[in-house]
Amino acid sequence: MKGRRKSKLTGKRATTWKGVQEKRSRKKTSRSGTVRLWWVARGLLAGAGVVVAVLALAYGADKVIKLPSLSVKKVKITGYRKVLPEQIARISGVRTGEPLLKVDLDRVRKKVASHPKISDAVVGRELPDTILITVNERKPEAVIMDRSFFTVDSEGVVLDKNKRYPGTFPIITGVRGSWDFGERIDDALPGLLVLRALAESSIQEVQKISEVRLKGDGRVIVSLMGRGTVLIMTPGGLENEIERLVMMVESDNFDSSAAGYDLRFSGRVVKLPGRDETARKLNNSPGAGGSANGQG
Repeated sequence: MKGRRKSKLTGKRATTWKGVQEKRSRKKTSRSGTVRLWWVARGLLAGAGVVVAVLALAYGADKVIKLPSLSVKKVKITGYRKVLPEQIARISGVRTGEPLLKVDLDRVRKKVASHPKISDAVVGRELPDTILITVNERKPEAVIMDRSFFTVDSEGVVLDKNKRYPGTFPIITGVRGSWDFGERIDDALPGLLVLRALAESSIQEVQKISEVRLKGDGRVIVSLMGRGTVLIMTPGGLENEIERLVMMVESDNFDSSAAGYDLRFSGRVVKLPGRDETARKLNNSPGAGGSANGQG
């Protein structure tokens, strides 16, 4: 009897303990769900707050950008020489009164650089109301002579067209055609390349050049001012040819009264014969026309 009673009590306690555990488990699950919902709700509220803050900042920034005190009142232009500043301001497309911070600087730069006489520009802002434009104008380097005289820069872009020789700059001949203002004369590039190489060489004896003749076989005939001495060169071998010329000048072997020198041959400089014979050969023959009187 006692054993059975004990068994009954044990079973009742077991049932009660199991119920307590289940009740605790339900409470724990319920509490966990509540916590989870709280964090989800908190995250949503935080996200909404961020969105509201961003919108408020954007609205505020737009208000700031459109403030009358931050609108364009002046366009300041520097670096110009030939192109009028009023013309640069007009082609820039910048309008007085537009928001300073909304001006597309790169777009303005491209518009200004589209002018034939301007190679590039730098554009910036100066708070509170100024757009700064610094232009780099193309510099005349030579004159192409055919039916007219076309002044060009180092890239062969036509800057001016005249019926008479404008003076000062070397003439490039051997190029045929007629070109418009701002057009590039690609056929003149070999002559311009030679001119630039000689100017950068700092050889005083060849600084003053009167004419550069471009021949169909690739030769470039450079006529020096004074006695009319010529240099025969090729754009493809300029570095070595300039080096040979420098060595000849430094060794006092350059004679400015000579008919000319052919710089195309590796390891030596060929001195040309008398002026009459040299002129005839340069004009009529496809070759260089020179003797084997070498000067190293």
